[in-house]
Amino acid sequence: MAKSLSKFKAFIYYVLAESPVASLLGRMLWSPVPTWHGPFYASRNCRANTKSTLLFGLYELAERKLIQRHLPPDHDCVELGASMGVVSRCIARRLGPGRSLLMVEPAPDNFEVLQLNTKHVSFKELDVHLINRALSYASDVVHLDTSAGSLGGRVSEGDLGHSVAVESVRLDALVPEPPYSIVMDVEGAEFELMRHADLRGCCCLIVELHGDTDANQEFVRWVDSEGLRMVERKHQVWCFVR
Repeated sequence: MAKSLSKFKAFIYYVLAESPVASLLGRMLWSPVPTWHGPFYASRNCRANTKSTLLFGLYELAERKLIQRHLPPDHDCVELGASMGVVSRCIARRLGPGRSLLMVEPAPDNFEVLQLNTKHVSFKELDVHLINRALSYASDVVHLDTSAGSLGGRVSEGDLGHSVAVESVRLDALVPEPPYSIVMDVEGAEFELMRHADLRGCCCLIVELHGDTDANQEFVRWVDSEGLRMVERKHQVWCFVR
């Protein structure tokens, strides 16, 4: 029975998020996209299928579920890779009044709509900060891929004609007074960015790891060595708490 239910859920997700039907529906949607929590502005690089997942509440669903279950409401939070602000709204609804939410998003198109989406009522009682920078410990400027459909702000291999130069910032310069939480989705650069950081003040880390690579396994071992234990994994999203 459980296996049949799982297959049914996978089929429904395919129809609403990945099928030609989803793509057609997404092309019919203008920005802002109607969602359960009010209108949501989508960037110019947003794929049609992504708009369909926004409409049906499926976008970054695993990450949002772990936030609802584990993110401490009484601690400040830093979101790395805020993109258009879908997860940001979920964090905002979870945090208590007066808490600080700092969102970092390097891609200019994403940052533009992030500014619009954070005007939603969910953020009204929070101390909100938006940073249009890229995380890096290697250089002062990072080149990001801005090709069509690229929402994640992936690092571009040189200037390929569709990249943009963005100033960088170190994580240590962003984190608030401990204890604090970190939510991050930085398109596969998690370990490279985090291994230089001091996580002693971090009480909760929710991170999307892209694929079961050796680097990701090394990242999990490193987080464990920093005193954070894994409490739940949902698909490619991991939650660690202290």
